Amino acid sequence: MAHRGLQKKPGRSHQPWHKKYVIHYLLDKAAGDELSVTLSPAQAYGLRLQNSVQRVPIKHLVTKHKRYQPGMVVQVNAENGVRDVVIIKVGKFNVDVDTNHPLAGKTLTFNIAIQEVRAATAEEIAHGHSHGVHGHSYH
Repeated sequence: MAHRGLQKKPGRSHQPWHKKYVIHYLLDKAAGDELSVTLSPAQAYGLRLQNSVQRVPIKHLVTKHKRYQPGMVVQVNAENGVRDVVIIKVGKFNVDVDTNHPLAGKTLTFNIAIQEVRAATAEEIAHGHSHGVHGHSYH
């Protein structure tokens, strides 16, 4: 699984909570360091919750396909915004979906190579997130 590079500025705590566990291992690292960090399901996307199947009208799926199949990861509009779900069963007008995050219940390993360590810019501190090495904002 490919991921955009993790960017961390000390003192910010609003990032997704599983990144906080990874960042803990990065605090005293320098450019050129390499490490491997393994997170338990509880540290990453949580344990899989039983009875997390819901029937959703196909028209409520954000991800549009001509044909849906079991096992597909799609996005659905939820009370708290868009979220990823996995299709379990497909009907004519509805799909049954597993509302667990697709990575819930999985142990994740991150192989990390530190490319650069730098202080946050004033703009990054004001925005509460890193803008990357070339000033790009990953919103």
